[in-house]
Amino acid sequence: MALAGAVVAQPVNPLDAMSGNPAGLAWFTRPTLSLGYLAAYGDAEFRNAVNGSTNFRTNFGHSGELAFSYPIPGGRGSLGFSIVPEAANLADWRYLDAPGGADGLTTFGLQTHRTEFVAIRTAAGIGYQLTDQLAIGASVGLVYERIEFRAPYIFQSTPGLAGFKTLLDLDTDGWAWNGEVGLIYRVCDDLQLGLRYRTSTSLQSEGEARGNAGAQLASLGMGGLRSDFRYDGTAEISLPDLFSVGFSWQALPRLRVLGQVDYIPWSEHFDAMRIKLRNGNNADLNALVGSSAIDDSVPIGWQDRVVARAAVEYELDAHWTARLGYAWSRSPIPSSHVTPLNAAISSHTLSTGIGYHNDRCSVDVGYQFDLPNEQKVGTSVYQAGEYSNSSVDLHSHWLGVSATVSF
Repeated sequence: MALAGAVVAQPVNPLDAMSGNPAGLAWFTRPTLSLGYLAAYGDAEFRNAVNGSTNFRTNFGHSGELAFSYPIPGGRGSLGFSIVPEAANLADWRYLDAPGGADGLTTFGLQTHRTEFVAIRTAAGIGYQLTDQLAIGASVGLVYERIEFRAPYIFQSTPGLAGFKTLLDLDTDGWAWNGEVGLIYRVCDDLQLGLRYRTSTSLQSEGEARGNAGAQLASLGMGGLRSDFRYDGTAEISLPDLFSVGFSWQALPRLRVLGQVDYIPWSEHFDAMRIKLRNGNNADLNALVGSSAIDDSVPIGWQDRVVARAAVEYELDAHWTARLGYAWSRSPIPSSHVTPLNAAISSHTLSTGIGYHNDRCSVDVGYQFDLPNEQKVGTSVYQAGEYSNSSVDLHSHWLGVSATVSF
């Protein structure tokens, strides 16, 4: 965190290696355990003609992480194990549902609008020194994913239902696999290069969907139909693959300079979330739709992005190290796709931190500030245009603490 994520060329502990470049495991010569804790505080503001200005209802989130490495007999590499959050997003609001739906007039009034997405990777890896200058590594991960959605929902693509609005509570979870490979090359004593590739992750989670379409049915003159429903629910989404390249340069005896570039092909994977509803229990709605099953596709439309990272690390003395970092990228979310539920993503991130180390242990603290970013929506891509002429403004603070012990 303190180095703005620029660790692909020189991971210094098992957490760095298992989340940044598994080739870094090759340099660990003793059994080593790393534990980390992350906390985040975010503040956002949503504005439209119906609500004026509304803020997050939940501002704080936190998680833990761990990694362990164990040397391979012969001293040419190490095995690794980790449990690390791979992706997380929480948007929790309460605001007035804008008129919309199939007739353009339906509203469910003051409602909770909440989405939560969590992906946690449990991985095993190996790093091995091919030569004194070149190390390679690989890991395989089992990813647990959970999706929660609780808000007025407008069907986007289902024939005959596009534009239809209902209250929806969707809760699903599931498992998927991905892999990662990397290498580190020591050009000379003062310069290292790093390269990493992580595969995409195809996530399919299963659970249930419950809701109530009463306001929409009444608005369409169908108030006599049963309005509550339950389905078996499935959500399908894919996290993109990731390419990273970077360097670590010992510019001065106490000063290290790091740089890294990530390429994320969002458009190939994060284009839409597909929702499948099966075994509907409401006979009236089944008759209206003509089936007990519904398939819908929600546009996401994220665009490919490059993330540039730069950092410096200065040894204050034999035990203390100070760090500064900066990361930049344009938001991958097109303005037409922005809603309070996906918020806006900061383009500029500043970070700093300090670490203490001796021969067997280290403690590091990092702070990250995602600078405020506002995205304005002219014409929304979503059905009924309920998020047209709106804006979302977001900034966040992150704190990370980690401890590493070698045995």
